[in-house]
Amino acid sequence: MPGPVITHDRPDPHFYIQIIQHDDGNWEAQPMPLDDQVVNTGHVSITVPGLRTMTTRSVDTYALAYITRFAPDYAQRNALYILQTQTSGTDWTWANDMWNWITSVRTYSDSLNTSVGSMTFEQLVVFVIDGQNWPAVPPSIM
Repeated sequence: MPGPVITHDRPDPHFYIQIIQHDDGNWEAQPMPLDDQVVNTGHVSITVPGLRTMTTRSVDTYALAYITRFAPDYAQRNALYILQTQTSGTDWTWANDMWNWITSVRTYSDSLNTSVGSMTFEQLVVFVIDGQNWPAVPPSIM
């Protein structure tokens, strides 16, 4: 883990821990651990998420919001029912398009999470979930 950072500006608490300000006005902080840390307190072990885990959670949250915006849970349940009870037709095509799109969104999300798993601290600090490269929503469900 890199050593402490000393800066004139207050470090972002999303990426740094143990932030303190010195008498001279400068700030000192430790970079957040990349990987999860297990803290033992007596009989209880607590897993504190690292920066990679928190970033993958953000990617998952974005993917979930993107899916539920165009395919809310009731529409997904309806599509599953159609796929189970029909084998062709407009409704079946719509339902199949929805599930193919959901699968492609999850695949893209998983690929982002895989790349997050190998990023350095400096890369994670500047990582932004790009809203432009996600799989396009099929016209049948818009």
